[in-house]
Amino acid sequence: MKEKNRIFPIGLILASLWFFFNPNISIVDILPDCLGCALILLALRRAASLVPHFDEAQEAFRRLFYVTLSKIPALVILLMLFSERVSITLFSLSFAILEILFAIPAFSALFKGFFYLGQRFGCQAAIVARPGLPAPERLKNLTLIFLTVKAVASTLPEFGFLFNYDPLDGTGFTMSTSLYLMLAGILAIAVLIFGILWLILLRRYLTGIREDPVFTSFGGGDDTLIRKKEHSRLRISLPFFLFAAGTVLCADPILDGAEIIPDALSSFFFLAAALSLLPEKDKRGKILLLVFPAAALVSNILYSVFRSAFYAGYTESDIIRIEEAETAYLPVCLFSAISEILFFLSVFFLIRGLAEFRRENLPAFSPKTPYEERLHEREEREEAHRDIVCLVLAGLTAASSFIRVFLLRFTQKVEMNPGYGGNAVYLPTFGWFRVIPLVLSVLLAILAVNLCRDRAKELLCQKDLDM
Repeated sequence: MKEKNRIFPIGLILASLWFFFNPNISIVDILPDCLGCALILLALRRAASLVPHFDEAQEAFRRLFYVTLSKIPALVILLMLFSERVSITLFSLSFAILEILFAIPAFSALFKGFFYLGQRFGCQAAIVARPGLPAPERLKNLTLIFLTVKAVASTLPEFGFLFNYDPLDGTGFTMSTSLYLMLAGILAIAVLIFGILWLILLRRYLTGIREDPVFTSFGGGDDTLIRKKEHSRLRISLPFFLFAAGTVLCADPILDGAEIIPDALSSFFFLAAALSLLPEKDKRGKILLLVFPAAALVSNILYSVFRSAFYAGYTESDIIRIEEAETAYLPVCLFSAISEILFFLSVFFLIRGLAEFRRENLPAFSPKTPYEERLHEREEREEAHRDIVCLVLAGLTAASSFIRVFLLRFTQKVEMNPGYGGNAVYLPTFGWFRVIPLVLSVLLAILAVNLCRDRAKELLCQKDLDM
């Protein structure tokens, strides 16, 4: 039967299962789970306002989306640290634990939503056992077991590299590459068979729900209010999401002299956040919101161009030894300083714009008692303090990022064989300093994400009350 339910397009959930059934090898995921999470979030975007458990599932899958999405840059990092087996084992175990911790609550809430459909709206296909299918509760347990087995199997072969072999007494164990591939292949095949079985059963279960007459009419009728509510939620959450994404992308890990995340991406999201706030601002506010992220985007692109041109012909040790290298490095430092100043100004005006956006979308506060007035003033002071801390971290991140670029010009010569002649290498004198801007940017990202999440929830809850 062709799907007619526009409020809850369960076909998107059916499509998402293809991204979850396949096995992972370490953190390598051929069909990224983050795409499956995105499809489920898209399917729940309207139904979440009608079924309480779907709202809970939506939040849980959003967290799982970010966890699985972070495996992509983590994989890039591991490719550069391929010889460090301990690092690969640590990454693999960490992601396996995170996937279990976030996937189980997400799928549990999704099944609770389906059970609620059956109990509250009479969709019998969601709660009644059918021929060829286990009971819905058992299918839920099977799903949680499969997710756990999939995560454990992805990291289990890595632990073979933790054993050591002692050639003196012949004790211990050494994991060879061929043995690792064989063990990983056996576990992958076992998970694949389990996943195919799970995929078949769950698709039959969801197809039965989709074809249930009650589900077909679920949320039917005039959906103008739901569409209006969805548009309102998007309008409110979009500026906060874009700003948070920009702060996350400002994290700048450097490996082998290469930027993993280009700074221009952060400026692009800041510019998008400014554009999403334009309807809420006056003419002067529009200019201030747009000019700094746009200028930062151009400056970061120029910084990347000059940086690439410098490293194409010179190394950091050439700066103080070769006049041409010092001349080539000067625009790198210049555009780094300009970019960091514009980054701070972009964060400053966006935080101010988001604070005004919050005040405009909250009802005017009318305290009935002096206690309520004091409580409201304290809450506003706390929110202002969060803004100030965010700005301080942004300033420290910008300053330390420029200082890191400037300090790269200082290197020291280290003899490979002191006293015996031979080759020498040049190492950065302040190589340890690169950790400081990375830590500060991560702290800024965490604070900004939490701040944006809390304020978006506050405004969304208020809009739900108004509707």
